[in-house]
Amino acid sequence: MKGYNKDKVMDEFLDDLKKIVGEKNVSVRKVDLINYARDTWIVPVLKFKNRLKLPEPEAIVWPETTKDVSEILKLANKYKVPVITFGGGAGVVGGVIPTHGGIVLDLKKMKNVIEINKEAHYAIVESGIISQNFEEYLNRFGFTLGHYPMSMNTSTIGGFLATRASGTASTKYGNIEDMVLGLEFVLPTGEIVETLNVPKTSVGPDLKRLIIGSEGVLGVITKITLKIFPIPEKQIYKVFMFKTFDDGMDAIREILQSGIFPAIVRLYDEMDTSAILGRIGVHAEGCVLILRFDGKDEIVKVEDEIASKICQEYNAEQLDSKIGIHWWNHRYDQYFELPEVLEGGIADTIEIAATWDKLKTVYHKIRDSVSDLEILLMAHLSHAYTTGGCIYFTFVVEYVEDEDDPFIHLKSTWDKIMQACLDSGATISHHHGVGIARNPWIKKELGTGLELLRRIKNALDPNNILNPGKLGMDGDKWI
Repeated sequence: MKGYNKDKVMDEFLDDLKKIVGEKNVSVRKVDLINYARDTWIVPVLKFKNRLKLPEPEAIVWPETTKDVSEILKLANKYKVPVITFGGGAGVVGGVIPTHGGIVLDLKKMKNVIEINKEAHYAIVESGIISQNFEEYLNRFGFTLGHYPMSMNTSTIGGFLATRASGTASTKYGNIEDMVLGLEFVLPTGEIVETLNVPKTSVGPDLKRLIIGSEGVLGVITKITLKIFPIPEKQIYKVFMFKTFDDGMDAIREILQSGIFPAIVRLYDEMDTSAILGRIGVHAEGCVLILRFDGKDEIVKVEDEIASKICQEYNAEQLDSKIGIHWWNHRYDQYFELPEVLEGGIADTIEIAATWDKLKTVYHKIRDSVSDLEILLMAHLSHAYTTGGCIYFTFVVEYVEDEDDPFIHLKSTWDKIMQACLDSGATISHHHGVGIARNPWIKKELGTGLELLRRIKNALDPNNILNPGKLGMDGDKWI
């Protein structure tokens, strides 16, 4: 990184850092440096497992207040030390890898619930709180955030905002950016910015949207005001089996465009269906759709009736609703099975999104694009809108230890899927973000927008200290 000489400045920088947060909140222990060198993306996980080289930070720091964050960033600018903001470390695209060294800013000590407003249905929290802990706290007061990502037990609320995350129940409750009323964040140069907590404003551009999704490149999120929802009075699960993935997509589109918004809309293709149902001893051919309706008893009954009728019009077979309940209760199981070498293979995921008029084409083009590879590929539609949806691909490719590049097959698969996605008019990421994994293709999607993003970055972060190397800021570098 230009202007950063760790051999010259690090000792003095660390001494000054300890004056801000105290010695107990700064670590240079090797075990910490190693543990904070990666997220859960398969590439750094396997590099760590196989003792391949990974970039490490020079120190870990735990701020306890927004003022701490501000002073740390001011100090980092003085010494030109890179700062990588760290939430739960559950990202899957290499977004927190310290590619330029520097310090990791772990926000998990900023974990307070500041307010729950029962009248206006919002809560104010610090960004380092773990999502599951926040959800359990809300439940005590009869509320839910309605945000249930696979990483719920390990991710922070601030991390969700940084990547524009989506939860399993997004079709009813919205994605994380839809839930934000107000935001406090710290600019790379240390200035604190706080937006007003209101349902809508037209006072200039929405500054929240500039920071949400910026992956720690444009600012550090410290406090968030979020919409909250009453715990639903009634929940109804329905499970249907469609003959084809296309039929299932058509039924979902018709359900949403009729004004019905189930909390959960989960359609699995044939291979994914076999895996999902096989875990509970159910053997059936086709594509399974899991729906859940949340809300008042009278309302969800009507929603269920209309949606079920639409599914039947596409010749779907209704299965036991207990399958949906079991799926919900065990939805996190696979997340805790750490992705690693599986009989010589590498497991990874890619989630894309497109409008309904393109979504079928995208799905089939992506499958066709890797048909010449030795690959296990499965998919499910995991988030749906009146205008389109997200398809989430899980795949396993070969890992070749004796090759110069053991990730050669993984890179080839990423390249083929990303290109098929771009050629079909889809976005290359729905909710995982860019990190490092998507660096080679971000320019192809954003076009001249990437140069605009770089200008904003240069204006807000003249010394390029915040999470350098991510979001396409350093070109198309992979790890």
